[in-house]
Amino acid sequence: MFTSSEWDECKWSKTVNGKASYNTVMSISFWNGVTSFLTIFAPLVKVLRIADADKKTSMGFLYGELMHAKEDIKSVLNNLAKNYDPILEIIDTKMMGRLDTPLHLMAYLLNPYYHYKDPNLVLDQVVSDGVFDCLDVICHVYVQFNSRLLNKRKWRKEKDVLLASEASKAQEWIILGLVDEEDEDVNGLEVEDGTSRVRA
Repeated sequence: MFTSSEWDECKWSKTVNGKASYNTVMSISFWNGVTSFLTIFAPLVKVLRIADADKKTSMGFLYGELMHAKEDIKSVLNNLAKNYDPILEIIDTKMMGRLDTPLHLMAYLLNPYYHYKDPNLVLDQVVSDGVFDCLDVICHVYVQFNSRLLNKRKWRKEKDVLLASEASKAQEWIILGLVDEEDEDVNGLEVEDGTSRVRA
């Protein structure tokens, strides 16, 4: 745009802001900054695409890809802490409590892609703590569910009249149905071949 003849003919090219914009866009340092920006944030865009994918489940990959993106950012910035620390601090703040939950860490550990790629993954303290926290929650929920289920069964056996041992013949009939007792007199009705009529 700025190198075309249309820009020279445009009224904005003669203004102070137009000249400042032209100088900024035409400077080498501006384009070096754009290149750095793109190389720094390309790994994060990859993570966003994984998180937004509909065809493939992403939970098992999110934490691992975020760690990989952090390493890529460090290498792009020549492993200088003063350059990458502000960026990684923002990433850590945004993922805290959202993408580093015990469930994400468990999915990361159990994902064969990462598990076999790095055999020392089990020794990572953050991952191990997350896995144990996840197991603690899962076991607690499992025990609670089973306890409630057993209590419900016990309560039904005690309170349900139809299942109690003192069930009468009528209650048994409701549960089991009429057992081959054709033409039996039932409260003034005579049963014949599926039809009923009142006896005189």
